[in-house]
Amino acid sequence: MCPDDIPEARRRRKLAELRDTLALAVQEPEADLRVWWQGVLHGRLIELEAAGMLSAEDCAAFADQIRVTFERCRPPANDDI
Repeated sequence: MCPDDIPEARRRRKLAELRDTLALAVQEPEADLRVWWQGVLHGRLIELEAAGMLSAEDCAAFADQIRVTFERCRPPANDDI
């Protein structure tokens, strides 16, 4: 059996991909695009949970990580008001 066929390995790989995307997203200087990236990441969590690749607990934990990371790394989306 290929390691990619093991659910835990696939779960770890998907979480790593999400972390890589999050790292790129928080570097976005435009507030509107940061909001867009947040939506992309949350949408991806929904897809991965629906596909059974991530648990609801995994998704909730990563959603919290998204929130904390964006709050820490950039001002809120209304920073240009």
